[in-house]
Amino acid sequence: MKSTILFGYGKNAKAVAHYLDKKTFLIAVFSEEERAEAIEDGYLNIEYLGDDIYDENLISVGIRESKIAICMLENEAKNMFLALTIRDLNEKINIIAKTENRE
Repeated sequence: MKSTILFGYGKNAKAVAHYLDKKTFLIAVFSEEERAEAIEDGYLNIEYLGDDIYDENLISVGIRESKIAICMLENEAKNMFLALTIRDLNEKINIIAKTENRE
């Protein structure tokens, strides 16, 4: 179980990953392309969750025990859905979510 899970590996997520200690976080992606990019960039703790957000997949990567979730998906609607789903699964987790719309 990792205490921090970074969701996504697009432009913004790559910048965040650069500042985190590789040993202390997990990258969870929803596309094979992002998975391949993360591996190419030297990250080893990567989980491919499939093409959509499912509770079972989030639970399997340890979301219920994690302390921090960083939601950095490129699709803003999907990113917000991810953040809300995570909150439903773990009320105590700290969630950081990228958004371009303040609302």
